[in-house]
Amino acid sequence: MGRSRIVPSDCGQRISVAKLIVEQMLKGELYLFIREWGVWPSSECEDMVEQIRKNAGISGPTIENLYERITASDVSYASALVAALFVNTWDFVLLTPALGAAIHVSHDEFMSAIAGDPEFHESFDAICDSHDLPVFLGFTT
Repeated sequence: MGRSRIVPSDCGQRISVAKLIVEQMLKGELYLFIREWGVWPSSECEDMVEQIRKNAGISGPTIENLYERITASDVSYASALVAALFVNTWDFVLLTPALGAAIHVSHDEFMSAIAGDPEFHESFDAICDSHDLPVFLGFTT
């Protein structure tokens, strides 16, 4: 199991982390599962996500397109979409069968890597360390 990290609060850092994660994970196919949105409506712009998808030829509202298969040729689209999900503070999972790995990003602003390969965790930690993202130790009351 990997560690969980705090999602950056800075929008520019969120975009940078999103791009690096997509580059790390997009080996063959990448599966994206949007799990939840609307938790923090004052900081969301669903139109941003829908416009990115529309530009890629995907029509319809987000609720009708919660799952996507993204190929290596779609790296620009994947980077833009994942960055928009980070910026909107949506809950989503990225899964890559080629690496046997997943990253869950929570609307509660932490992200976790899950993989059997220690190198994947090292790469995830390197991305997080390059942005000074602290380890998420759980919720306190």
